Amino acid sequence: MKHLIFIIVLLAATLSVNAQKLGFGIHAGSNSGLKNNIALGISPQLFYKVDTSITLNTNLIYYFLSDRKNDEVFSPESLSTKTYLYQLNANINYFPYKNFYIVVGGNYSKVSSKASYYQSVGKYSKSKIGYNIGIGLKMNNFYIQTKYDNSIDQLTLSLSFHF
Repeated sequence: MKHLIFIIVLLAATLSVNAQKLGFGIHAGSNSGLKNNIALGISPQLFYKVDTSITLNTNLIYYFLSDRKNDEVFSPESLSTKTYLYQLNANINYFPYKNFYIVVGGNYSKVSSKASYYQSVGKYSKSKIGYNIGIGLKMNNFYIQTKYDNSIDQLTLSLSFHF
């Protein structure tokens, strides 16, 4: 959680100076649950309009993953697992038409997990750098997009609002 707060503060401090728009997004990732489950996420977003057909944007998605308790493999009272997943994205949106755009970009994904079994605690963390590719529609200040992310091999559907 400390890393997440640090990244948000650093991202906001460095990019908000030149950001033309701020936004907020809600995301549904097809593999965010890490076992082919759909997980929901939220993100702050920053946008910079280069010209009429190109927009740069960045966001930090935090996915809400369900805790696992009482795993059937072990004793029902003894095991609990907490998993965190967040993703930092930097994308270029190209508008070949007025309201339709193509998304191309990169991402940094990090998953960390903490499992406890009686008095023992185990931790796991893994990071990956990947790419995003997708399409989207712009409707006034609302954006809806779908993109493929190869770092965690998922399809993401996003709804964003920019102000």
